[in-house]
Amino acid sequence: MLRTINITLIVGVLRSGGDSKFCMNMDFVCQWMWAVPITAMGAMVFDLPFPIVLLLMTSEEIVKVVPAVWRVYSDRWVNNLTENRESSAA
Repeated sequence: MLRTINITLIVGVLRSGGDSKFCMNMDFVCQWMWAVPITAMGAMVFDLPFPIVLLLMTSEEIVKVVPAVWRVYSDRWVNNLTENRESSAA
């Protein structure tokens, strides 16, 4: 369920509103600074069983949902992506 919320908010709402830089940064941080290190440590250092490692790998969705919801409600993602007809007609 968290994955579908994140996909809808990040790919559907934020990127379509022109906030792709925030989405890129959040994807990078959540994947490369959270999910990959914690999954590698769980698998290689702590030798955890596969279901726990899989849970660690998908835990980035929990980390992503908080900033994604915060960003949507902040309205800072809304950008005018259309050209201004008044200035182009002149």
